[in-house]
Amino acid sequence: TLTLIDFGLAGPAQDCKAFCGTPPYIAPEVDEAPDAHALFVLPDRVAYGPPADMYAAGLVLAELMIGLGPRVLKSSGMLLNLRRRSLAAGAHMDLLSDLLQRSPKRRPAADECLQKYASLLTVRS
Repeated sequence: TLTLIDFGLAGPAQDCKAFCGTPPYIAPEVDEAPDAHALFVLPDRVAYGPPADMYAAGLVLAELMIGLGPRVLKSSGMLLNLRRRSLAAGAHMDLLSDLLQRSPKRRPAADECLQKYASLLTVRS
């Protein structure tokens, strides 16, 4: 059983401009923004939204499936192999590849994942 909990950072699914989250799990569009590590919100900062959360979910899933944390995945080049589906085949690897796309526009939303990968996912509330 996997239990996900909120530590008080969650908010509306609107565009966010604050830099928050656990550094190894932060999506590329958040971490690589020119002002990403500023300690305050700048008015012209590029906003990010739910796709950043889907990237983090992909890293958590990769860690559960492969047993390696995001720092190791990123530094070893395995993250690129996951994106290219070159580590293994199967629907679970397709899901990982979809979630770990560098471009937020290419990442599926949560409801898309639930529809496309329903056979892999069981959701209980």
